[in-house]
Formats: sequence, structure tokens, C-alpha cells
Amino acid sequence: MKILRIFLIILVVIILAVAGISAYVAVNARAILVTQLEKNLGIKIEIEDLRVALPKTIIAEGVVISDSLKVRRLEVTPSLIGLLKGDVGFNSIVIEGPQVTVTRNADNSFDYGLPVIKAKPSVQAPKIDQKAPEKASASAPEPQKKAPDIYISKLLVRNASVTFIDKALVDQPPFVIKCFPVGLEVSRISLAQPSRMQATGQGSILSGDGSQVGRVIISGWVDPARLDMDARLEVQDGKLAYFRPYYKKYVKNELESGDANITVLARSKSNDMTADCHIEVTGVAFKKAQDTEQRVVRDFGDVADMAFDSLLGSEGKTAFDFSIRTKMSEPKFENIKFKGNFFKGRVEAVLSKPPQETIKDFKKIGEEFEAIGKQFKDIFKSK
Repeated sequence: MKILRIFLIILVVIILAVAGISAYVAVNARAILVTQLEKNLGIKIEIEDLRVALPKTIIAEGVVISDSLKVRRLEVTPSLIGLLKGDVGFNSIVIEGPQVTVTRNADNSFDYGLPVIKAKPSVQAPKIDQKAPEKASASAPEPQKKAPDIYISKLLVRNASVTFIDKALVDQPPFVIKCFPVGLEVSRISLAQPSRMQATGQGSILSGDGSQVGRVIISGWVDPARLDMDARLEVQDGKLAYFRPYYKKYVKNELESGDANITVLARSKSNDMTADCHIEVTGVAFKKAQDTEQRVVRDFGDVADMAFDSLLGSEGKTAFDFSIRTKMSEPKFENIKFKGNFFKGRVEAVLSKPPQETIKDFKKIGEEFEAIGKQFKDIFKSK
């Protein structure tokens, strides 16, 4: 009986503890989720519905953060240990249906459409009068309290919608593409490095009419506090015809078919980031022009069409590698360097074709350059 009594006492204590924890979370839910974040991060948060699921999960629906990030449903499990220590900690956060817009501006800078966290201005201590140290010391204010640490043990993103708007294309309207549904899982690697997060995710790339034009996969880790990262980004089966705004300035002929597979290995150390890129193009075929026989070369774009066509392999395949050096905090398409095997790949592509076809391609390009030369000659004669 004594053992049973002890067991019952322990059980009652556990039940009361759980009930107390649940009651605390229920009463202070809005303060935990809204007030603390607004106070410490300096961002505005709106919530349509807020409730608590036992034992300690806060569920919010219709969340809008700083009028820029919209979330259909948010499930937050706060860390009671962190709260007792005065920190803002979460055991897990589940984000359902977030909507994010990423914009590439005309100056190649990026706007991620995320709320800007406003850091609190540091307060300088008043100068102490050296002539009256005792009086100054007595009136000196107390040192400012340290802002609470913020950490997340696990983050899950489900059915995210990411819209990319490119405004940097010259003489072209903004190019819009959408990724949906995007799933992402982020978790802390270790307690020793609380800001380093492991991430994996994938999603479909959709055109304006909702058809799939590719697939994106990401994996790796990122440390936003130290601006370090080691991540891998893959774009699979990207339909080249849909991405024509990026190459139509150089290749005028429209593609009938063609897929692109892209792999980017991005590594950063103290904000110095290098992205090693590999692009492989397969199944490329141009639409045949009706007046191929009597075609007149007018500018470099006409020659680029034939040059690109001649450098493709017999199956419309080619590949090249290059690297980009930039800053992790402000990534830009700059300092691009092609790898040594770029021209090697071009030669291999040419040699993969039958000899007669290769000779015919280069002969045709030579004839077109000769035609351009004659046109320039006629122009100068008329001056």
C-alpha cells in the first residue's frame, strides 16, 4: 500500500504539473507568440485566430508578418526551459502554406520579401564628471539588460508558395515564375552551434498557367549568424523554352525542345561565398524556319544561333561549368569565371557529331561570316 500511495502521489503531481503548464501556456499564448516577438524583433504581427492545443502547442491561423509574409497556419511549441531562463525559445515551429515573393531588382540586388528585424539601438552610458566621482556614480543608471536569445530547435515548412520576379532583364517585361508546393525541414545541428541549421527541401517549378517546367531540390546547412553555409541546389528537367527571356537576346531562333539540369554548390565563410555551377543541356532542337534557304544574316544573333547549334552534340546535348564569387548577405551575379573544361566540352560536343555534319556546320558559319564581311564592304563603299 505504501508503494501504491507513493505512486499515486507522483501521478497527481505530474497531472498537476501538466495542467499548470497547459494553463500557463493558454493564458499567456498571445504574449508568448505576439508580444514577445514584436517587442524583441521590432516587427508587426497580425493573427486571425489563436488557440492552444494541449499540452503546450500554440496554433495560429491567418498570420501576417509586417504586411509581407503571409502564413495560412502556424503551430508553435515554446520551450518552457527557455522561457524560465528569459529567452525566446521554441522546440518546434510548423509553418503551413506560407507565401513569399522574391524579387531580383534592376541592379541585380535581391529583395526576399521577408520582414526586416529592427535591432534595438544601443544606449551609451552618460559621461561621468571626473571632479565629482561619488555624485556621478550615485546617479549613474543601471546597465541595460541583455536582449533575450532566440533559438528554434526544429522548423517545418509545408505547402509553401515562392514567387520569383526578375526585373533585371534588359528591354523585357519582368519574368515571373512560381515554386509550389515547397517543403522544407530545418533543424539545429548541435547545441554548441545553435545558429547553424541543417535544411532539406524540394518543390515544383510552375509557369504562369500552372504547368510544371522543372523541379528544385535543396540540401545543406546555413549559419546566418556567422554568414557561413555549405548548400547544394539542383534544378531538374527545366524546360528551356519557358526560360527564353534569358537567352533570346543571344539566340534568336525559338527552341522546339530542350531540358536543362543545373547543380549549384554554394559555400560561404564569413560572408565570402563561392557558387560552383554546372549546367547540362539535353534534347535541344530548334524550330525550323520557313525561309532557311534564303536566310540573310543581319546581326550577331543570327550567327550565334548557328554557332550554338553546331556546338551541340549529336543528341542536342552540351554542358559547361563556371563559378560565381559574391557575398552571402547580398548575392549577385558577378565575378563569373568559366572552368578550364568549358572549351574542352565544346570540342567534345563537336567531335561527337558525324564528320560530314560537323564540316557542314562550320562551313555554313564561315559562309555567313563571309556574307557579313561583304555587307560591311558595301556599306563602306557607299560612304
